[in-house]
Amino acid sequence: MLRKRSVPMIAVFLSLALVCSLTVGCRGREAPPEKKPLHINLPRISIAYDEQGEPSVLGTPLKNIERLMRSDLSMLRLSPELVRQLMDWGVQHAEVAVAPDGLFLFVNNKPLPYLAWDEQILANVGAKMDKLGVLPPTVARYITLERALPALVRTLGIGLVLKMPVASGQEALPFEEHADGAPVPPVEVPEEKLVSLQVPLEYDETGQPSVDGIKLRELGKLTGQPMAIGELDPATLATLSQAEVENMFLRMEGRGLVPYVDGQQMPYINWADEYLLNLLDLVEKARPDLPPFALDAVRRAVPGIKEADIRVQAKFRTP
Repeated sequence: MLRKRSVPMIAVFLSLALVCSLTVGCRGREAPPEKKPLHINLPRISIAYDEQGEPSVLGTPLKNIERLMRSDLSMLRLSPELVRQLMDWGVQHAEVAVAPDGLFLFVNNKPLPYLAWDEQILANVGAKMDKLGVLPPTVARYITLERALPALVRTLGIGLVLKMPVASGQEALPFEEHADGAPVPPVEVPEEKLVSLQVPLEYDETGQPSVDGIKLRELGKLTGQPMAIGELDPATLATLSQAEVENMFLRMEGRGLVPYVDGQQMPYINWADEYLLNLLDLVEKARPDLPPFALDAVRRAVPGIKEADIRVQAKFRTP
């Protein structure tokens, strides 16, 4: 009797299993979660300064490190005037963090505009560096920076922290680590741009720029205003020629100031509204002589940056 009842139960179970499998098959299997690249944060380097600009690296005075290494590391020292200036600005600590998505900057734990990249952007940079022959020939035979640079930069992270003395009357701000950078706010790009400006530059073999066939130097003579901005020296022209650069394109987008070299995107400056406002707060402390109404006008204009379309294109005729 038990066996007769179990047979229909088994048939029902198999039918349900068949229906479920067909349902899943019709919908398709869910894609596995995207694997994040391996990322290792190296120990953060902390440099603390006294009011005379004398640093201590990881708690060890620089004098002792120089004596141990028998090297001159005076480039790490700051002048007392600069330290005092930073203290007057309220800067207690600044952090530079190399993360998988960019080079992040923080002052008193607040993010500032930073240099952003992704895997393809780093590959574009590596390809140009390969053309410049950055690596020794013996190494370049086995390694290309086009492949090695993205793997290296996005795998290894490191941070540098500069700590200043706390000025009298100020409350000490605890340091917050940002080893992985900062979350990037989503950018809402409007369909129509309120401001549109395009500047086409063309460079001749001598490095002189022109706009619509008119050289900026000649235009400066006509207006009485010197326009030597943008002129390229022979060394820069030689570098562009070696890297086989034909044109550069700089565009102000909603996400930031984005450069392109021969149509390939390069690391760009990300300037989310929050980051720009933090930078303005720092400028206000550094330049108390600026009129308040000017800073207020800039603050009100920050959200409108996303509504501007400004492009500067440069074409080169290298020797």
